[in-house]
Amino acid sequence: MLADLPGLKGVADDHRDPGQVDAFLRRRGVDVVTYEDWQGLDAHERAAGTAQGRPRVKLTTVPEMLEVIHRLR
Repeated sequence: MLADLPGLKGVADDHRDPGQVDAFLRRRGVDVVTYEDWQGLDAHERAAGTAQGRPRVKLTTVPEMLEVIHRLR
């Protein structure tokens, strides 16, 4: 990243604001998963585990995880 820094001099300062990362990614169509989304996924896995007498039932694929996250939003 530091090697790229000199080439970024022409980039406007507002593009360097870490608070703008989510907005930038969303404009580009990236499905951003927030900490709150992860907390919902965690609660879902724990609830599924409780129903089976286990600590959790871990979802193992990204599509499964995103399906739960989208349902919880």
